[in-house]
Amino acid sequence: MSKNLSILQSRKQSLLNGISDARSQANRWGDKINRLQEASNLLQADITTLEADKNKIDTHEIDKKRWKGKEETRFSDAYAEYQEQIQLFVKKTKQAKEAIDDEIVRCEANRANCLASAEKLSVSLSSLEGRIKLEMKKE
Repeated sequence: MSKNLSILQSRKQSLLNGISDARSQANRWGDKINRLQEASNLLQADITTLEADKNKIDTHEIDKKRWKGKEETRFSDAYAEYQEQIQLFVKKTKQAKEAIDDEIVRCEANRANCLASAEKLSVSLSSLEGRIKLEMKKE
């Protein structure tokens, strides 16, 4: 085997390794995207439930006959605090979902870059294989 052919074969192996690595990395990104999408979907279901529960809390009528004076004031203050805490929890849950959705977009871009890289390496491999065939004919 000539030195040129040996060098070309070595480059071919490097390209094959690069393609394999890029595809493996793309698969890992895909797996991460799937896990994040599942988490996002679960959070969305939880947000829907939380908002329904919050709506019940916000529209609940206090029986004025049961609460009078200081007791009514204490209860109203506690209930208002409870409403605020529920609102804060809903807000933080939505923010967590948004962060996950942003991460999904980032991961999708990384996966696309890996796939594009694998494709470029495949094109280079095709060209290199043509050069290898020419070199083999010379021998």
